[in-house]
Amino acid sequence: MSRRRSLLYAALATLGLSTVLVVAPAAPPAISSEQLAQTQEAHLAVIDEISMWDARSPHPRIGTVSGDPVAGTIEIGWAGPVPSEVRAIADDAATRGIDITFVAQEASEAELVELAHALAASMPADGAFAIGIGADSLSVEVPTPEAAEAAGTEPIALEGEVLEVIDETEQAAEQLGATVTVEETDTVPTTTAVTELAQGQPVDASAALFAGRSNDSAEVSGGMRVQTQFASGSWVGCTSGFTGFYGHQPVIVTAAHCSDFRDGRAVRNAAGTRIGTSDLVAELNDGARPYDLGTIALSYDTRTLPRIYTSETATVSITDTQLSFPPAGYQLCSSGQVTGWKCNMTTGAAYVACYGTECMNVQEVRASSGNAFCRGDSGGPVVSTPSSGGAIAVGVVSGLRGTNVTCSDRGLIAPMSQLMATIPGLQLHTVSGSVAGDAPIAILDRINAERRAAGVAPLSQDGCLSSMAQGWSATMAATSATGSAHNPNLNAQARGCAMLGWGENVGRTSGSAVAPNGIMDAWMASSAHRANLLSTSFTHVGIGVERGSNGYWYYVLDFGRR
Repeated sequence: MSRRRSLLYAALATLGLSTVLVVAPAAPPAISSEQLAQTQEAHLAVIDEISMWDARSPHPRIGTVSGDPVAGTIEIGWAGPVPSEVRAIADDAATRGIDITFVAQEASEAELVELAHALAASMPADGAFAIGIGADSLSVEVPTPEAAEAAGTEPIALEGEVLEVIDETEQAAEQLGATVTVEETDTVPTTTAVTELAQGQPVDASAALFAGRSNDSAEVSGGMRVQTQFASGSWVGCTSGFTGFYGHQPVIVTAAHCSDFRDGRAVRNAAGTRIGTSDLVAELNDGARPYDLGTIALSYDTRTLPRIYTSETATVSITDTQLSFPPAGYQLCSSGQVTGWKCNMTTGAAYVACYGTECMNVQEVRASSGNAFCRGDSGGPVVSTPSSGGAIAVGVVSGLRGTNVTCSDRGLIAPMSQLMATIPGLQLHTVSGSVAGDAPIAILDRINAERRAAGVAPLSQDGCLSSMAQGWSATMAATSATGSAHNPNLNAQARGCAMLGWGENVGRTSGSAVAPNGIMDAWMASSAHRANLLSTSFTHVGIGVERGSNGYWYYVLDFGRR
């Protein structure tokens, strides 16, 4: 017996194998939540890079995109030959452990989305249904009459003109090399707003109002409870998405249906304090491709914070915005006034979902347990799984899919990529999660603390000035500038921001950690810098923080008056 065993070992060795191969392989090492978050961020960044290259081409050819952050793989559909520039991006990603495979498709996703919108526009206007967008395929999903009745929407009969429209779509799809399928389903797409809220009353009347996400007014964040007044006079409850700037105007990004797809609606917090007015809704939703996205225009003196609530008082920073349509297979988190903060969702297929009269290009997400969204979560922020630095803004809550129109484990989100592509002047308020962190917030807090101590009115952060300051701090860092190198284009840029007066503080600190208090101490100790910080001539400020390869941290304050 021992002789036969030794011969077996010898044979295995001759084949270049080891006897350990007969043992079941060990399970792959578990990935930590921080590793998963960082891997997803890296995947989303390379998908954004490829998508942006494709968007700039004369004929976009990217198809469906999916990934597996645990396995480190991305699969990208592509209609036609993959350009060398795109393959170069994939090759570079491979050096960082990201394996990208290109899969041949006949039709691009843009072509299929256009076809889906054309079909949706020809369907009955009062019925709710969804059109799934897959690899070279469209799936028309129509609720059964029973499901439609339970959801309070008009049923769609698969007969007559409806079938004729679908037949025409099948013919158009065939020319693209795609197919169309039709099925009846017991799920109904519906928005997630809550109506008829009394002033100062939360969705759950038994829950007390807390300080924080219910009462913010002078300082606002994503994930707040907000209410919008419809033409009927009733107040509709939603959740704020992300803070940002549109030129000088501080804004909150949320869902368009939260304002009944109308501009000029009054918006208040859940405590009943007016905070702003619905805006940019028509621009985002009155075209051929409506997006369930809009903004709340805030007072110019409102301070927006680059964060979202994860509880009544706890927050997570927003570090970036996803610029491409979210790929399938990635884990997301969201913050809603009803479901709260949860990280139980995975991205699925893209859809054109019709909530009755309005049809939106959205994406489905599925919860691994519990609910994805409930009514009242509409407009709330949806982000990538946060890393230690923060989270990437992915979209806002748009709707549900299910038999229960109150809550569902299947949700629909309106991607931020559509907002950024339609209104390029809108900029989300973010922090640099890997570099500056919350330093700009800390600097603004310190500035206003010093001004209050001196009996001077606080400064409001301005989006245009912030872009100026961040741009110059990045230039200083890239060129290893001295700490006294002022922006030579300051005057022209400040005029471009419509400022009536302006000034600038610059500086740098050494060390591995950013030092907001250190730079503020230095500025306060300098009479010229202190004069700018405490000047009654300024009403707004922009803050830039960047780290150079020489080890210095560079800081820029651009002051202005309107």
